[in-house]
Amino acid sequence: ATVKTTKKTTTAKKKSTAPDAVSRGSTTVAVLNGTTTTGLAATKSTKLTSSGFKPGTTGDAPNKPVATTTIYFADGQRAAADEVAGVLGLPATSVKAMDASVSAVAGPAANVVVVVGADRGWGSGHDAGPKTTGRRWIGAGCIEHRRAALGCRHRRQHVEW
Repeated sequence: ATVKTTKKTTTAKKKSTAPDAVSRGSTTVAVLNGTTTTGLAATKSTKLTSSGFKPGTTGDAPNKPVATTTIYFADGQRAAADEVAGVLGLPATSVKAMDASVSAVAGPAANVVVVVGADRGWGSGHDAGPKTTGRRWIGAGCIEHRRAALGCRHRRQHVEW
């Protein structure tokens, strides 16, 4: 006699270990100006809004001047802050938990707050022209390095975000 056996297979659904996708449209991003450049926060906020984020408060940072741009996140908003850092081309080291003084200026609706420092402001860094005129460009290179034919090796810093 022949015995016929059947093998029952089951497929278990695998739970994803990847973080949830960030909903840019429901992430409110405030931008605070840590420089002396007038209107910088509004300009940078417009860039983030065009990338799909919900606009938040714009204004001056509580402790000016600020040398380095920092991204602060509210409780549970680390992934959103990382997303903002990616859009702005900033390293993960620029992302920090929300500071009480920053939160007070940005308001309770802000999930993420970008404090723009002199490293991202116009009129600062190696790519700036004279302080009275802000950035100046020569072809594909920066005015300081004058590498119009080859492009400046610091080109990433020249991209307006």
